[in-house]
Amino acid sequence: NQEIYIGTKYFGANQCADSRAISFRCNTPQSAAVRPNYTLRITPYSDMYLCVAYGNASPQSVRAKAGQEYTFTTTLTTMDDTQILVYCAESIQAINDLSACYIRANDFSAAKRLKTLIIGSNVTGYSNPFITTLSIKDNTLLETLDIRNCTNLTGELNFSGCPNLITLLAEGTSITGVTFAPYGKVETAHLPATLNSLSLNNLNSLTDLTLAGYNSLIALVCEYGSYDPLQILTSAIRTLQIVRILGIDWTFNTTNLLNSVYAK
Repeated sequence: NQEIYIGTKYFGANQCADSRAISFRCNTPQSAAVRPNYTLRITPYSDMYLCVAYGNASPQSVRAKAGQEYTFTTTLTTMDDTQILVYCAESIQAINDLSACYIRANDFSAAKRLKTLIIGSNVTGYSNPFITTLSIKDNTLLETLDIRNCTNLTGELNFSGCPNLITLLAEGTSITGVTFAPYGKVETAHLPATLNSLSLNNLNSLTDLTLAGYNSLIALVCEYGSYDPLQILTSAIRTLQIVRILGIDWTFNTTNLLNSVYAK
């Protein structure tokens, strides 16, 4: 970790490049159930100098010990698409709940050791209308992702590079697709009614799978696992067009479901 320690101490171009930072842009809603708060609490994975930049201000830097939490604050009380950078993202193991930051554009893909990412909230009346896309990639240690009530968050979420994901809470979003890592560890997945495609490949720990609705589901892949693919197929039979199911018991009392599939 010497390179990281020295690089962050002297703000080296390699460790402190914007492309290797956690970045997100914050906003202040006109009214909010959760009061805006831009304080950050960060825990490093290794000894280093934690560096955080709020907007155009000079980066704040503090000598940090591995596993200890450090707090960063700003004098800004309102933000209008104001960028925050947390440098040397690969050495950040924890960051606090960001729902009160009301983030917009973001990039968490370099945070390889981050285990929990909370952007949304289930507090009554909470809504983040600013965020429209979520940038994660090979976040191999990510276990929990909470994006609840990020109402304008859309597009497909591909967790192929997140094999350790255990919990996905996405109620109240507008995402259109979810692909989980094959043989992943996911146990809980709460998904919105806007979903067009869903891919579940050998997810043997998935016991809590819920969709707010099935009227938009067009493509479904279910390959074995602990969930019930028949329940999904039955609920979405009116809209499904592309289906791949392995490991289903096709023994029924009537042929109604098979007739519906054949008719499609």
